[in-house]
Amino acid sequence: MTTTDETRFQAQQVQERLSGHHTQDVEAWEHRLSDMLAEQARIVEAGDWTTGRADLLAVVGRARRETIHCAVLAWLLNPVGAHGLGGRFLAALLRHLSVDAPSGLARTRCQTEVVGELSRADLIVQAPDFLIVIEAKVDAIERPQQCADLRQDWQDDKGQVVFVFLTPTGRAPVTDDADAFVHLSFVEVRAMLEAEVDALGGRRTEGLPAVDTYLQTLRKEFR
Repeated sequence: MTTTDETRFQAQQVQERLSGHHTQDVEAWEHRLSDMLAEQARIVEAGDWTTGRADLLAVVGRARRETIHCAVLAWLLNPVGAHGLGGRFLAALLRHLSVDAPSGLARTRCQTEVVGELSRADLIVQAPDFLIVIEAKVDAIERPQQCADLRQDWQDDKGQVVFVFLTPTGRAPVTDDADAFVHLSFVEVRAMLEAEVDALGGRRTEGLPAVDTYLQTLRKEFR
């Protein structure tokens, strides 16, 4: 065997050894990958591997719709709503707005999309002693004269009348005198609602899961 042949033979042996190691490495990697995929499948099937949001408003693409938020708030502010909070959340809002209710809360009515002569109120909360008119803005802007028209329609109602401008940040309206409205943020709404749910002391009601999922939306969307 010449020197050249010997060199080629040695090189071939080295290549065969490396090829053998490479094959073993690939087989070991494929085995580990197979194990990982099987573990992932087990976790997915058990429901422990999830993606996306869990709050229903986000699931259906309505987490930032003003009309949807007002509908939920109307439900929560209704003392006889199936949420199980009774008048607690309404009482918390009245305290925040410095509104007295000597006649109690049992006769409170909540309505959305109430049409007046000049405007349409997003949410009205009415009782013998008070009227709360809420204009909500999430991503939309005010139309010209919107808040001024709203106040013109409802300011002469009997009893205490409070106008509320509800936004993500609690900003003032730009289409009327800012001092004519209470500036309320969704963060403040969330804090009030969380406090009243906590006050239940662990007591669960049929409607509380819906309250919980709405709180999830408020936490995700408004910080």
